[in-house]
Amino acid sequence: MQRWFFADEAEDCDALAATAAASTSSVEVLQPATPIHVNWKFWVRINHEIAPNERLAIVGSTERLGNWQFSECIIMMRETDTNNWYIYVSIPRDTRTEYRYIVVAVDPTAEKTIVRNWEAHLKPRSIIPGVNRPPRECDEEYGYVNGVEKVDRGWVTSETLVQLKFFNAPFTWKQRMKRRLIFVKVTPMNLTIPHGGSAGGGAGDYHTFSQLEDSLSSDTHDTR
Repeated sequence: MQRWFFADEAEDCDALAATAAASTSSVEVLQPATPIHVNWKFWVRINHEIAPNERLAIVGSTERLGNWQFSECIIMMRETDTNNWYIYVSIPRDTRTEYRYIVVAVDPTAEKTIVRNWEAHLKPRSIIPGVNRPPRECDEEYGYVNGVEKVDRGWVTSETLVQLKFFNAPFTWKQRMKRRLIFVKVTPMNLTIPHGGSAGGGAGDYHTFSQLEDSLSSDTHDTR
């Protein structure tokens, strides 16, 4: 009687495949652990007055803190009758979270947040909730990190900055106009002067006159 060896081999292959499938199904697939978050209180004191439309805000390295995008910063709340500001934010417990405090101006009509000034230390503030203890009192001061103050002014994002400088005292104020708010209308114009100074008012070559400013800086620190 002739034996069909290939049939027996096929049965053995089916048995091995079934065993492999059973062993594979018994292996537990490990999923990455979800980071544990804690509700952390950020608490800071600012020792100078800010404008009525300005608020203290916080921005940082986590998604809840905006990933360093100022447009995603979190506006903080002010404690009654104090200069302390605070906010509760959910952050990872065992991961370092970096952050900075900023002063912003809020425009509710345009829904824009404008950065007035910000903490400009080379290394931002940082916290690890699993290592650091929650604050029991307001022990952070705006602009100061490890006793060193470093605050810089904000920047123009969706606005246009126009700086005007007046030379040689072009305005003369009467006594009754002093200490009053003055509105000045400025109109751009092209100013042409004779080239080479033609005598007698005759026809001559004209060119556009452009006076060079003493400073091309866009710094408006001393303006009002």
